[in-house]
Amino acid sequence: DCYYRAFVVMDGLRAKPATLFVQAGLNDLGQTTNRFGAGPNRWVLSKSNYFHWMTNLLVVAQTNNLPVILTHIWPYHSGAVSYPEIMTNRDDWNSYMDAVGAAYTNVLAVLDVGSYIGQYAPLGPPGNYWDQKTGLDPGDGVHWTTTGYSNMAWGIYTELASAIRAT
Repeated sequence: DCYYRAFVVMDGLRAKPATLFVQAGLNDLGQTTNRFGAGPNRWVLSKSNYFHWMTNLLVVAQTNNLPVILTHIWPYHSGAVSYPEIMTNRDDWNSYMDAVGAAYTNVLAVLDVGSYIGQYAPLGPPGNYWDQKTGLDPGDGVHWTTTGYSNMAWGIYTELASAIRAT
């Protein structure tokens, strides 16, 4: 709660942006499992905490008349045993963003660029875009090549233009 409020108030509102662009990330999602290790200082972001924080961010933004654009969590590639669980959580979090985006009048769009940078992963449900497209992963399963970032930018532009035309 305080993390998102501090971010929006201190960074977002002080800068007086025309629009707040919120990209939920794999780092947020990766904090829901112990695959990076566990310990007494381990910060774990639960799904309910994430939903609470995202809602608070949107409340603060709406209270301050700040338009918001949300993006889904992007695909990534992992050989980890927990990959299906992580990506199923990602789908849940993305669905939440769709729902909360529709509930707040200041949310201009919820962008899904999965089809531009993702591809089907056999461990997932039919039609998923869980995995990074071949050639867009520099080898670490999380980051992107220059072409990957170009595809991402094109996807954001295209999806945003489509959302604006729909309004």
